[in-house]
Amino acid sequence: MSNETDALVNASVAAVAKESEADVLHRAKLRVSHFLNRLWHARHAPPMLATA
Repeated sequence: MSNETDALVNASVAAVAKESEADVLHRAKLRVSHFLNRLWHARHAPPMLATA
């Protein structure tokens, strides 16, 4: 492989790794906020909804 090809491959691998890391972080944030949201609603739900 030439140096140019090497650099291209490294750059694209780094870009994919960075993107997937951001995606994982984003999904983790969504999961946490979803969980907290459900927890809040469970605590603040009207009695009729809580028993349903």
